[in-house]
Amino acid sequence: MIEYPKHELSILEIRSAVMDASSQELISQEESRNILMKYPSRFYSPNIYIRFGLGLLTLLSISSISSLFGLLLDFKNAEFILLLTALGCLAMLEYFIQSKHHYRSGIDDTLLHTAIACLLIFTGIESESNGKPNNILLSLAGIILYTIASMRYLDRLALIGALASLAFLCFSLWENSAPNMALLPCWTITLVLSAIAIFAHRFKDRPVANYHRHLLILLENLAALGAYASLHILTIDAVLAEKTATTVTTATNTTTISLTTVATLFYWSWTFLIPVLMLSYSLRQRQSLSIRLWLLAILSALYAQHHFYPVFEPELAAVFYGLLLLLAGWWVIRYLKKDTSVYSFRQGGDEGDLLGQNPFLVVAGFAGTGTPTNTSSSPDTRFGGGDFGGAGAGADF
Repeated sequence: MIEYPKHELSILEIRSAVMDASSQELISQEESRNILMKYPSRFYSPNIYIRFGLGLLTLLSISSISSLFGLLLDFKNAEFILLLTALGCLAMLEYFIQSKHHYRSGIDDTLLHTAIACLLIFTGIESESNGKPNNILLSLAGIILYTIASMRYLDRLALIGALASLAFLCFSLWENSAPNMALLPCWTITLVLSAIAIFAHRFKDRPVANYHRHLLILLENLAALGAYASLHILTIDAVLAEKTATTVTTATNTTTISLTTVATLFYWSWTFLIPVLMLSYSLRQRQSLSIRLWLLAILSALYAQHHFYPVFEPELAAVFYGLLLLLAGWWVIRYLKKDTSVYSFRQGGDEGDLLGQNPFLVVAGFAGTGTPTNTSSSPDTRFGGGDFGGAGAGADF
């Protein structure tokens, strides 16, 4: 099923582990160099800038070839042009992977997603009825195409596309439902994504899923977060919008029970409780991606609270909730440092992956928990001579 040679993927994992260990100073540079020489990779995987440039060049080439097909056919059969472009992209994708050994080079990514986009547009045109495409068939095609792409080409973006297509299918199934059933798509998405998250969690550590483990980890986190988000703001908004129709008055008019209040308390309880529980579970499992996502979920819950029940002015709320988020990040770092044998905080290790690109490190630095830097000067560092050759800074500065 996987298009890439499995032994090459195994070598790529070994090289990645060696480079991570070297960046964390767990092995020496010489040891790292010797291991990498023993396990050379045939894959062509350039850096992000070359990858982006190759992707743009590939997209330009595809557009030129599609335009040529259109000129030959006088632009009278758009469906055939789309189908021909998609098949050509898939053929070129197989060629670049099998013959040129491209792996996330920008060319293979662009060819893959262009082919899927053309096939989806082709499906939408073919299923069109009364000037409107069949959303159910279109979403089913998206689920099938993106799922096959993620499994065969190990593409993370295709996995996200499959989840988005699944959400679109759930809304399409209840598209013509009555107004009092407007929340059924949200509940459907929640149940389906919860089942997917459970499946990915139980399946990711099995030997048969070795090469798809990183996809299953991403699927587990995105499905769990999507199940939570599907009933986040939309459900609360629907509950609050029905205030006038949800009060029950007793016959004596002495007691009024507000169903809106009960429902609102229920929804607000899981809105704040689920991210806290999931963050606690992620901390116990030492899962950096889950920690980051559920910290953001807590922020989204705070935003929902400010949207429906504002307590502060928007500027003051941004400062207050930002400080709370920084405090949560600082506490996460302190908690994870309790067991350094499980969770590494060496330079280039889990700390960089978990919180390095977030403002959480601001609090960590002020609290003295950041990675210390060596600011001591060399004995030969001086002005007017030594290694500097005068009053300027030399190469050793």
